[in-house]
Amino acid sequence: MKVAVSVLSAYSFCPRSVYLSEVLCLEPDSLAEMQRGVFGQEVRKKLIGKQIALLGDVNDIPSLISTLRDELDCIFEGVWKKYPLVCSEEASKVKSEVVTDLGAFSERLSYIAEDIGFERALRKMTPWKVDYSVSSEKLGLCGRIDKVMKEGICYPVEIKTCSPPENVWNGDKLQVCAYGLLLEEDLSLKKKIPYGFVEYARIPEMRPVMYTDALRKSVTDTREAVCGVLEGIVPDICPHGNGRKCESCSYSKRCYEI
Repeated sequence: MKVAVSVLSAYSFCPRSVYLSEVLCLEPDSLAEMQRGVFGQEVRKKLIGKQIALLGDVNDIPSLISTLRDELDCIFEGVWKKYPLVCSEEASKVKSEVVTDLGAFSERLSYIAEDIGFERALRKMTPWKVDYSVSSEKLGLCGRIDKVMKEGICYPVEIKTCSPPENVWNGDKLQVCAYGLLLEEDLSLKKKIPYGFVEYARIPEMRPVMYTDALRKSVTDTREAVCGVLEGIVPDICPHGNGRKCESCSYSKRCYEI
């Protein structure tokens, strides 16, 4: 049985939410909020794809940012049509956040370009792959990596549009580590990938996740636990003992009905 990597993250947040969504096929209570997050993520990834397409066609940072902002308008309207539950106010907020992301990207690019030049800096900051599908019978996992960077080594980057924590959410650590394991096998790497990054787009900021032996084991252990749920084992209510998680859970209204 192959488990989607995104389900590992959901399980770490609340095992019962996996049972409700994957086994009982129930929609989350806050579907509109979830659509907003997916909507923002898709806009960002399409803009990254355009950035890749522009490699070699632009000669300076102002031209690049100006072109990307023009492209954002087209991308924004096209993606918005796919998410009818996202209201105009929420959509405008997402667009404003992405424009802020572009400003931060411009600042980082300018900083690096001072040392190595614009062309090399742009290539350094542009993903090698976007929406890169990976799957493994051996690991029993599958998924799609938001960004794969290639800077001497390859490493995955997972984009998150949720409110960022002080460090990195545990589920996000599991997800980006699982992608690292899949990437190692997919690329037949002789050396293990030492780390990945979680990009909290609202800040925007990329935070490193070191692939310790304990985290790697946690990925495989969580995968086995998820398989148990998918085979019909109903998890306990609130096994994590964290009431704040229950308050923010998308299935909180239905959890106690089972």
